[in-house]
Amino acid sequence: AGAGAGSGSGGSGGGMDVEEEGDGAESEAPPAPVARRSLLAAVGLWTDLSVRLLALPSLQEGARQALGGDVLPRAVTLVTMEEAHYALVGLGDGHLVSFSLDVTATPPPAPGAPPAVASCALHSRRKVALSTSPVGLVPFASDAAQQHVFAASDRPTVIYSSGRKLLFSAVNTGEVTAMAPFNSRSFPDCLALASETQLTIGMVDEIQKLHVRSVPLGEQPRRLCHHASSRCFVVSTMNLRTEAGAAVEQERLLLCDEATLERVHAFELQPFEMALSVQAVRFAGDDREYVVASTGFASPGEDEPSRGRVLVLEVMAEG
Repeated sequence: AGAGAGSGSGGSGGGMDVEEEGDGAESEAPPAPVARRSLLAAVGLWTDLSVRLLALPSLQEGARQALGGDVLPRAVTLVTMEEAHYALVGLGDGHLVSFSLDVTATPPPAPGAPPAVASCALHSRRKVALSTSPVGLVPFASDAAQQHVFAASDRPTVIYSSGRKLLFSAVNTGEVTAMAPFNSRSFPDCLALASETQLTIGMVDEIQKLHVRSVPLGEQPRRLCHHASSRCFVVSTMNLRTEAGAAVEQERLLLCDEATLERVHAFELQPFEMALSVQAVRFAGDDREYVVASTGFASPGEDEPSRGRVLVLEVMAEG
């Protein structure tokens, strides 16, 4: 009970539900409503930064997994997509932690009674960056009756499944602080999206393929790596400029924000120096993450570089 008082947020999704059909009705009458009973509840705890699964209605703990790090969970939901169960946790720093969920249910003890959870387990932890603000999670169904999850944040995202893999599609709107399914005669099968300044009612287009976004650099990209601790991409580029009537190649390492892809910093290489490989590296006994680049000097008159450097760079916040 003490841990529950420190919990952040919780929720349950349709994946762990059991349906009960209503009693028989005459053929002229509309079908009886379907009752849904959840078998599990998911709870995110602030005390030990974990997610726990509780059996309903006993609230007996069935599984527990640490989220890792020191960021509080802000939203938790259970969802089933393509017959696979997932537990999703939105964190306060904009990351999403996902787990695959295995559930075994016992047969109903009596006719008409719901089954009970015999065992459950969380595994296959995955962590991705969705935004820079706390993530809220709301399951919803598309017009094709496919289950999705809306991640509300400063960069709203729809989480969906394709080939039994979780995929992410950015929503073409501004910041969303809350979302709810909205269905009326005038606005059928819509979503209500709220921000601090406005309320938007709209539809999410059918998700069928990966969305590709082109980012013009104005330079030729040569090498790429992801620097997780700074949440940036490191891109080695080559820029061709003219000096004294001659074409000169100039290479540099660009630091670009992983979410907005905006240029954060540029590190100039020496004349005739080119990056041959770029990698984010951690060394034993050091918690910091470095950018290591191997280079070669393409000096005039040489068929192959005869000298080069290994650069070990640290990404530091300005100020």
